[in-house]
Amino acid sequence: MIGLTLQGTYLGGCFFAVSRGLPTGVTALIVSLQPVLVSLFAARYLDEPLKSRAVFGLLLGLIGLLVVVIPRIGMTGANSISLISILACVVGLLGGTSGTILQKKYGGAIPNLSGTSIQFATSAVVLLILALIFEEPNINWSLELIGVLTWLILALSFGATLLFFFLLSHGSAASVSSLYYLVPAVTAIEAYFFFDEHISTITLIGTAITVVGVWLVVGKPRDERGKINI
Repeated sequence: MIGLTLQGTYLGGCFFAVSRGLPTGVTALIVSLQPVLVSLFAARYLDEPLKSRAVFGLLLGLIGLLVVVIPRIGMTGANSISLISILACVVGLLGGTSGTILQKKYGGAIPNLSGTSIQFATSAVVLLILALIFEEPNINWSLELIGVLTWLILALSFGATLLFFFLLSHGSAASVSSLYYLVPAVTAIEAYFFFDEHISTITLIGTAITVVGVWLVVGKPRDERGKINI
């Protein structure tokens, strides 16, 4: 179940959204709401504390997301965003959120390497079936494709996932997921240099609002930072 949500649904949803034209920067912005959702669900299912400022942060994060996405729905041209791509990315967001909660609650007792292998194998079977049903099983191999697949397998699937599980086993779900709010800014910069994606003013504003909202959820108040638990 963890593999289907965290690997299959999360990565599959994001990749499908990008393949349907959703800019990588907007994709990163949507999934950056994961720390907010994880904090809410962790308070319910993992007994991690949730304070009133987190509720305000959730609303602020949603406002930032809407600032970026809504003006571009239904537009034509390079700045247009299809509704299906947004829905796919939101499904990925929910998959990553539920997978994080499940991994923290149940996956900690399983060794990372063996657990990750099982998750990938399960997701691979499901995604293979879906690919055979909805897509043409034709691959045009090239050096660029091989390079991309190598990066996705080694850096994303193995490196990032194992590092995420390691951090999750040593920290709270909310604090580990808070690293996701760094994704939009880094993705936007990389997309600008590698994919020539334009960074609009409205995207910068929406990203800033979302980052502030997420920080309100996962950040610690100033009066708590200096406290020492004895």
